[in-house]
Amino acid sequence: TTSGSIAHVLRPGLVATMAYMLPAWQALLVVDPIWRWVLIFVSFGGFCFSTLDQLTAWRHNIDRSSSCFSTSDFLLKLQILVYFAYGIVYLLALFGVLSPTAEQAALTFSDSTIKLSC
Repeated sequence: TTSGSIAHVLRPGLVATMAYMLPAWQALLVVDPIWRWVLIFVSFGGFCFSTLDQLTAWRHNIDRSSSCFSTSDFLLKLQILVYFAYGIVYLLALFGVLSPTAEQAALTFSDSTIKLSC
């Protein structure tokens, strides 16, 4: 396939990322604690799969002849770290540990940081 094909753009991790957002949102709405935990685990499972897919793609594309740490290496790791922070903020807000104001401040900071890695 060529690098411009839709198959190249729609990596399994990207599809998983789109898919794990729905259970994360649904976990905010369900009242049953068992279903809430099932949805949370499904969502974080999708996050783990997506992260592994990104790291696998990165590992196949790195320049092994260079010992330098490239900008794309840094940005990928920053992106994963910020997405992990999103998950922490999500859980803290879900269980009432974080106030809505603090949640919005953390998400705003994460949103502006993630723009750097895209």
